[in-house]
Amino acid sequence: MWDILEDLSLSRIEGRIQLTRSILFLMAAIWSFLLAPALAISETKEPVGKFVAVEGKVFLVPETGGERLATVGTLVYLGDTVRTGADSRAKLLMIDDSLVTVSQETELSLKRYLLDHKAKEREGVLSLLRGKVKVIVARVLGYKGRYEVETRTAVAGVRGTSMVVWTETDPSTGKLTTWVFVLEGELYVTAQGVTKILGAGMIIEVVEGQPPKDPREATREERNKAMSGTHVQLLPGAQGEWPGFSIGVPTAPGPPETPPPPTGGGEGATPPSRPPLPPPPPPPK
Repeated sequence: MWDILEDLSLSRIEGRIQLTRSILFLMAAIWSFLLAPALAISETKEPVGKFVAVEGKVFLVPETGGERLATVGTLVYLGDTVRTGADSRAKLLMIDDSLVTVSQETELSLKRYLLDHKAKEREGVLSLLRGKVKVIVARVLGYKGRYEVETRTAVAGVRGTSMVVWTETDPSTGKLTTWVFVLEGELYVTAQGVTKILGAGMIIEVVEGQPPKDPREATREERNKAMSGTHVQLLPGAQGEWPGFSIGVPTAPGPPETPPPPTGGGEGATPPSRPPLPPPPPPPK
């Protein structure tokens, strides 16, 4: 009698063990199935740029979290965020040959970056969370698309031009102000459903919760303020030390990194005549 009961108990235990193993095997299979697409995406994810100059401590924060120190040659991917501290700055060379300079105490996220050779389309969207960034957008011949720098208060969009965008917070009101200075070319600035167009040497101010103010010629002081902290020394041959990192499409040289010379003899000088500006594009969705 006891032998029969013992056999039944052992049989039940073995059955439970087998059931547990089956459940664990099924869970492992489901887990592998769910993780496979994510692993495939991470393995095939292509870089959208690389660091070609770094001064001080610059951190790269992947979309998945965590952070690490960036050095010359570090690759950046879609969704990454670049953070700089005091007396730190960096220069990025993007897949379309555009140059992005991240100034000190800045946080910049690579929100979207696309270069589609088949569709001949280029699209770049940088999100400036705080600080200052200088962007020299390469002219990719025969490609369509947009290139924008977003802040909490405005969107600045360009084609082939160069600009400096920075943010400031009013300590008395806590409101954020976005400033945009055009080094060369033309761009549009949109906020609160209102779009303004400005050309080389002009500056515009956008206060949080308000439409953009009218663009105007930047004063010498404003030019100096815009360019302050945006120069990063490129080592000789830095862009050529990593062969194979090229976009493979014809590009035209980008605008110079230095601001255009002041026009006139001072702040009260009459600005030069300009050709009529094209109509503004529709506000980005």
